[in-house]
Parts: sequence; C-alpha cells; structure tokens
Amino acid sequence: MFHNKLVRLPVVIISLFITGSMLVSCTAAVHSPNVPPGSTPPATTPGMSSDVPAEYRGLYNFLDSSLDTMIPRTSDNPGKATTMVASNLLLANSNALPDIADNPRNLTSVGKTLDMFADMGLKVVDVTIQYPTLVKEFPRSQDYLEYYKKVVQEARKRQLKLAVEVGSTFTSPVFAKLPVKDWYEGLTKERYCRKKRQMIETIINELGPDYLALEEEPTTQHANLGLSYTVEDVKYYMDYFLKDLDTKNIPIGAGAGLWDDQGYWDLYLNNPKLDFIDFHIYPVNDPQLSNKLRDLSQRAAEKGKKVVVGEAWLYKTNGREQLGGPVAMSETVFARDAYSFWQPLDIKFIDTLLDMASTYDWEYVNFFWSKCFFAYVDYGETTKDVTKAYALQQQNASINIYKKELTATGKHLKDRLTQQ
Repeated sequence: MFHNKLVRLPVVIISLFITGSMLVSCTAAVHSPNVPPGSTPPATTPGMSSDVPAEYRGLYNFLDSSLDTMIPRTSDNPGKATTMVASNLLLANSNALPDIADNPRNLTSVGKTLDMFADMGLKVVDVTIQYPTLVKEFPRSQDYLEYYKKVVQEARKRQLKLAVEVGSTFTSPVFAKLPVKDWYEGLTKERYCRKKRQMIETIINELGPDYLALEEEPTTQHANLGLSYTVEDVKYYMDYFLKDLDTKNIPIGAGAGLWDDQGYWDLYLNNPKLDFIDFHIYPVNDPQLSNKLRDLSQRAAEKGKKVVVGEAWLYKTNGREQLGGPVAMSETVFARDAYSFWQPLDIKFIDTLLDMASTYDWEYVNFFWSKCFFAYVDYGETTKDVTKAYALQQQNASINIYKKELTATGKHLKDRLTQQ
C-alpha cells in the first residue's frame, strides 16, 4: 500500500502507510489517466457523478466497465455464505513506529476508530505488524510488543477478531519511520528466516491473533529486503517458518497480489500446513481478474483451505499509465483516492467484492483504506494537486472519527452490514 508522509495533527495521528503491499516511488512518472491518450474525454455516463472532472472521466468510465466484468455468474451459487468484513487499523501500522507508540493520544484514537468499525458492522480488524518490529534484538522491540498488546486489548473489548500479516518494513523515511536500513544491511536468507520465525512465535504466543499470514506480496518483500523472493525462495522461507511451529490452533496462511506470479498460488495451495490463502486485490484492469479469483477460490475449496482478502481497494488507474515501476506502486495513483467524485465507484467496488465473497465463500474481506469511510475531498482549484488533497483527506478523516461521521461510502457499507 501507499505510504504517504506522516501527517501530524492536533487531534489524532492518521498514519497511512504501505503494509505488505507495493513499494511506492516518489519520483515515478504518472501520465494522464484517460484512455486512450490524446482522445476527447467521454461525456458523463449514467451513474457517473456530474462533478467528475474532465481529466478523470475516461478513467471513471474504464473503472466502471472493469467492475462490471467482475460480477459473479449466477451459476456460481451467489448468496452461499455471509462473509465477515474487515478494515485496516491505520493508526497502528507498524511502519509508523516509533511515533504511534510514543504518542500519548494514539490509543485513545485507536479506541475511537475501533468503536466506529464495530458500529459499522465490521467483524475483523487488520493490524499491520511488519518484520522486524518484534524481533527481540531489534531496538525497542519490547516497547512495541507492549504497545501492540494494548491495541489487541482494545480490539478484544469490542469483540473484533484480529488479523495480522507479517510483511516487511519499508526503508525509505518517506514511507516509514522505523529504522531498518542498518538491520537489512547484509541480510541473509538464514538470518532472515531465523529472526522472522522468532517474531512469528512472539505474535502467536503474546498477541494471539485469529488469523496470521506469514507471507504477502513476494515482489514487495524482494524490494524491501533485498533478498531473492522467487517461488523457490518462498518455499524455502515457508518451510522454515512452519517446521514444528506451535500455532496454538491459530489459522495460518500466506498470500500474494493477484498481479504476482501464478506459481506462488500453486505453492500455497499445495502446502498442507496452510489453512488459508490471502488475496491482495488492487488493480482491476486485468480482464482475467474475475476468472483468477473464481478459479483460485475453487481450488482452495478443493484443498480444504479458506480464502481471505487480506487487502483490497479500487486502484485508480487504467493499467496503461507509465508508473515508473511495477503495477500498483504509484504514490500519485493512491493519492487519487482522496477525491469525493470516486464514491459511487468505491461503493460499487465494495458491493462487487462482497458479492464475490458470498459467491465463493470467502472468510473475510479487508477493505484496506479505512480513511475513505470517514472523509473525502472535493476536487477544485485548491485540491487539483493530489498530494494536497490526500493530506487534507487525512486531516478530515482524523476529525470525523472523533465526530463519529461517515462518508457515503462508509454509510453504504454500514447499511449493507447492519441490515444482513
């Protein structure tokens, strides 16, 4: 996920950081989102908000049409199950350490956010705790463990299940505050496996999550750690982490992005020690995305494994832009989420994924960017710069959490969940 700069606010810190998702390049070139380049933007279409600016109308239409292709087939038994819904507790993202642990108001803000989650009908809270945060030799790891124990207590008070994915902390100070550069220097596969295994055991024994994913987005881990992360490497890592691991009956899983190599899914599905596979769903421009989701879900069912969607949101690009790096790795694209004119599409994305989840019997879906439940920013002369719009969205979300106010997107999800 995109890590914007940490924004310090008088009321609460909202730390919107990458979690096991895509490495973001601040210097990536992002060209016009319209398709095709140079064409006249299409007029507004039925269902499109009239305030969609001309420069985004082509992209709006493209995303709308892409979502239409994801509607599950009637023959796939829609309505089979009720899926739990999750969102990420951005205020407790470990990439924002040590700031969040040191802020005296953080836990109060965490509690208010969890109150909103529970009131909306969410059943699972996703908490990002990245390697090497809880490795014993890592500076202040005991302080961070105590902090996360308190976060878990707040979640349990509200009867929320806890999901944890163990990715890796980012190295750029723009994206993360945790000092990991020296830790990663000269990192070997053996040391990585040994220390991460200890951290996994600490999470199991001290935090006791309801779901624990040991791997996510292999291409992102390679970029962060500097280690090889081929399918063969991931098999080596997973075998090391899982050997004689006392899981205390906590479901264990592993995942990747739907843009990653198919071989990772084959590896996870054929590992008898994994209880679930974990989808990360962002770009919807892949015409085969719906088929991939259906086929992998069916294969998981045949293997007796559950499916979770560990991260998902509607990525605002057509897939043809020059992003300066791999798919789903643009700071500018993630910042586009701030604009309020996207709300009809964000709502459609939520409905589409929940329909798929019910059809394919997914355990839970994590709509990652919880900030969009609490605030958007109207597009205008002073907010054309996506970076400014994104910062303003964070500020408004912080305020609205305390005011207990939801956006139309948040209200729609609450209505859908509380009326089930």
